[in-house]
Amino acid sequence: MAAPEADIAPQAEPAAQPEDQAQDIVVLSRLPRCRLLPGDVADTIPTGGRSGPQVIRPDWKTGELGLFLEDYPITGKSFWQRVGSPIGSYRFRSPAGGDLLCIGSNDGNASGYAQLRQAIDARPYRGKVVRFTAFVATWKAASVTFWLASGESQYSEGKREKLGKSVIAGGDSHERPIHGNQTWLPISYVIGPIPACATQISYGVTLEGGGDVWVYKPAFEAVPREQLSASMRNRPAADRACRKRRIFSG
Repeated sequence: MAAPEADIAPQAEPAAQPEDQAQDIVVLSRLPRCRLLPGDVADTIPTGGRSGPQVIRPDWKTGELGLFLEDYPITGKSFWQRVGSPIGSYRFRSPAGGDLLCIGSNDGNASGYAQLRQAIDARPYRGKVVRFTAFVATWKAASVTFWLASGESQYSEGKREKLGKSVIAGGDSHERPIHGNQTWLPISYVIGPIPACATQISYGVTLEGGGDVWVYKPAFEAVPREQLSASMRNRPAADRACRKRRIFSG
């Protein structure tokens, strides 16, 4: 795996529990605009002239990347989905290793939104507390938010399942968006225990409007029991939420 680019990588590595970390993260030089990766196949997919939410993901039949109407697919921890409306107004960087991601608007006055997102099968995490962490830096960003959520949909064994819109645990940072220019900031979301009816978990970053956002060292994991507080260790899974769903717009 290639090392993160030296001109923008933060000097500090994420601590075991970044939510408790108070130290400053230093940018080594001026934050650049979001740069594409040479040879990235995803950048060759035509996206211009199309409106409405769309996602770049593998075609289930051929395995080839393509542009599809937003269908909230589960694609696993090895693939960052590119989502946007209009998606052609944004550029993305999502290397296979996933250490250094970015979203940038092609127009400083962009009025849409774009996301980099992972969506995974929730079944291995049922009953567990999970955590999403990363470092974030922004350049003239109109609004940047993050989320971590688990949802329920009609899951069938052996079938690829789209990510539903019913969230039964988790949420996002829309009440505290990041604006403008920001040096590297640690972010962390912890939710759980994941309810027994959850079929998918999604997490990622959203850029609304113009600007750029860089994400360094995004990580998703089940939190070891010994790292949980006593109240968290004894917290029951919110299985009643399976019967009282609320809508999550992503």
